[in-house]
This record gives sequence, structure tokens and C-alpha cells, in this order.
Amino acid sequence: EFDIPTVRIMKKERMDGSDLVKERLVHLHLLKEMREIAKDIGYKKKMKQKEYFDQKIRWSPFH
Repeated sequence: EFDIPTVRIMKKERMDGSDLVKERLVHLHLLKEMREIAKDIGYKKKMKQKEYFDQKIRWSPFH
């Protein structure tokens, strides 16, 4: 979702050639940050699911 606009901007800069490195560094930094946020959200979701399943197993009538 976040990758596409970043790539587009980098391609535009590449044709021009002037601010390529600076632009790329900024976007890679932003991308890294967004990945960290996404990872964090994914981790929280996973933990919530795990909690849910743990409770489900604990209260299952088949246990």
C-alpha cells in the first residue's frame, strides 16, 4: 500500500537525477518507519488473536 507512491517519486527523481539520493534516503526512512508501525500493529493483532484462542481453548467444553 505504501510502496507504490514511494517508488513513483523515486523514478521521477531518477530521470531528473539531481535529488535522487536525498529523496531515496527520505523515502526509505519513511518506508522503514511505516514497516515498523505495520509490524507493531500486526504483532498486537496476533497477540489479541492468541489471547482469544487461549480463552477459547480454556473454556472449551471438550477439555
